Amino acid sequence: MHIYNLATSDYSEAVVSGNKPPALLDHTATIVDEEGMMLIFGGRGNSSGIVYNLDLNDMKWSNINDVHYRREGHSANVIANSIYLFGGEKGYYKNDI
Repeated sequence: MHIYNLATSDYSEAVVSGNKPPALLDHTATIVDEEGMMLIFGGRGNSSGIVYNLDLNDMKWSNINDVHYRREGHSANVIANSIYLFGGEKGYYKNDI
């Protein structure tokens, strides 16, 4: 994982700990500002359906749970206390929320 510095236009490699996610493609990384976390959901390479959490305060990865729901190529947004997923694919294209 890399961090982009907007002021200097430089990338640096993040120093993280914990149980990081596998290499993924077509996943979403959703920031939940109030909690100081980034949630990783879905994508190719996440065959187990686990939701990964990066605590942005201490840069530590953890697994939230296995949601038994797989999707890739979708979009995700946080509204209030929920994450809404739209579209993507799960063996076939989806256009639902």
